Amino acid sequence: MVPDVRRTSEHRSRPDVFYKCERGTQTNVVETRDDTVDCKPIQRFTFSGQVDQATIFDAYTQQKKKSSLTSESKVKESTFQMNSSAQPENVKNLVYNLRVLERMVCQNQLDDILMDYVVWNDPADEYRQHGSLYPLWRIKHTEVRARHLPVSCIEWSNSYMDLLYIGYGSSRSQKMGGAILLFSLKNTTYPEYIIVTASPVLALHVHPKKPNVICAGFLDGSVAVYTLKNETQQVSLVSLDNQRGFILNEDKEPSDSPAWSVTQTPYHSMNVFSKLETKHYDSCWHVAWQPKPSGTTMEFRSLGADGRIISWFLESEKLVSKELMTLEDATQKSSSPLNESEHKVLVSDKAALQKQTTDITVGGCCMTRQSSPRIILLKNQHKKPEELRFSNSGTAHEKVAIGTTTGAIFVFANASAAQAEWVWSQAHQLPVSDLQWNPIVVEVLMSCSADWTVKFWTLGNEMALLVLDLFDPVMDVAWAPYSSSVFATLTFEGRVEIYDLMFNKTQPIAAHQIGCAKFPVKGTKLSFNPILPLLFVGDSRGDVITLKLSPNLILRRVLSTKKQLPTEEKNQVLEEERKKLRKLINLDALYVT
Repeated sequence: MVPDVRRTSEHRSRPDVFYKCERGTQTNVVETRDDTVDCKPIQRFTFSGQVDQATIFDAYTQQKKKSSLTSESKVKESTFQMNSSAQPENVKNLVYNLRVLERMVCQNQLDDILMDYVVWNDPADEYRQHGSLYPLWRIKHTEVRARHLPVSCIEWSNSYMDLLYIGYGSSRSQKMGGAILLFSLKNTTYPEYIIVTASPVLALHVHPKKPNVICAGFLDGSVAVYTLKNETQQVSLVSLDNQRGFILNEDKEPSDSPAWSVTQTPYHSMNVFSKLETKHYDSCWHVAWQPKPSGTTMEFRSLGADGRIISWFLESEKLVSKELMTLEDATQKSSSPLNESEHKVLVSDKAALQKQTTDITVGGCCMTRQSSPRIILLKNQHKKPEELRFSNSGTAHEKVAIGTTTGAIFVFANASAAQAEWVWSQAHQLPVSDLQWNPIVVEVLMSCSADWTVKFWTLGNEMALLVLDLFDPVMDVAWAPYSSSVFATLTFEGRVEIYDLMFNKTQPIAAHQIGCAKFPVKGTKLSFNPILPLLFVGDSRGDVITLKLSPNLILRRVLSTKKQLPTEEKNQVLEEERKKLRKLINLDALYVT
């Protein structure tokens, strides 16, 4: 049979899948080289010697000596360099320089916010009468957010206008503890001091003459005094350990990553717990330093939800307490009608308190104290404002107002009075959230409550001078330090409103929502900066939002632009502000000072 040549050729032309012999896989062709290309041959020579144990030992000894000499020379050089640079003075300067460098980096990183504060103003204020609140810095801490600690109090220092004291803690649970953080507006990214507490912080106050001394009140009814030390960066703690019934002295040093674990102390022993006579039996809602002459013992007062007011004295790093009085609901004593004097009586004697077993105590929520009339003149936002005080005042402004859980408001003639000068037994239908005396017209008192209302009071008038309904629980109120008719309110839903009674008594002239519909935030605390045109708002997430007041909220209320004012003009400025508010609320027709 003749084979099919065509089929065979086609079959051969197909590539074989197993045929791997290609040009790329073949070995390289060896190129020929001549004598000029070849390398020089290795020189060969003959040597001879004798090796024994002694020769090897001598070689090792000689090599060890050479290595020791080289190491000693290196040590001498390194020691000389360390002694010349690692001086204690240089280390201190390095720490200071690093802190300055940190602030410079933060200011460069947040340069747009800083420029908005210094330069930018809302141009729409030129074409309208209302103002606006422009958000600047958001002060926050990661650990506070992780533990869901709301802002409970915001305080300022009288010595440093840029130092902010923030207290954190929930009034519902003690599980997560609390904290006190000190922030500077020069560095809002990280706090200057961190104080971690086992119990939530509900009250905070800075000493008016010593900005490094802080008193705090906690959810478990205890109080504490903290002394901040600048040189060693330590915190000296003087606290009343209520669970064990003695004074606890300890030093804590804050670090970059502080331990936020809450240490719980057992207090189930009834024998020890029954001896704690000075402890608030409920939450401590307010603490305040008392004005004292220099050189005397420091004293502060605390108000608890158990209705007791306790005075604390700091003596040789120990807290000595003295119970002053107990707030009582006089309307619940008997079913018979009560006269006016019975509404004003408060029991301060322990013996009388034990006899009147039918008395019902009311819990205190907030407390505020009068101060001498003062006003801040905001001449220019680039210069430090001037503070004016009324120097021609013949009366002492020492009245103290206390709000209770039943909605009543008590007014005392001074901090040591045992009887109330005036009582509004039904001021609010729900607990009073906050109280504030007007800084210029000191006889006007402003109160807010969760019953949606903000009310204005004055002694001698049983009815409120003015009532504002905000249609939302009011968490906090604050008077502006630069005008007698301007104040701010904060609602539970996080709405901040600025009112000016001279412009409109029912509608705000500026408003701002700190949260949004997607991420709602509850408002907790509100505070004006005592000098700068800034408003600080705390929320339920532990953040503090800084709001800048637009020119319409401040500049059109400046009464004078002079650098230095004589005493007569200072008194005239304050008198004009006093007359303005008294005329707006018709105070002269109701109350004669």
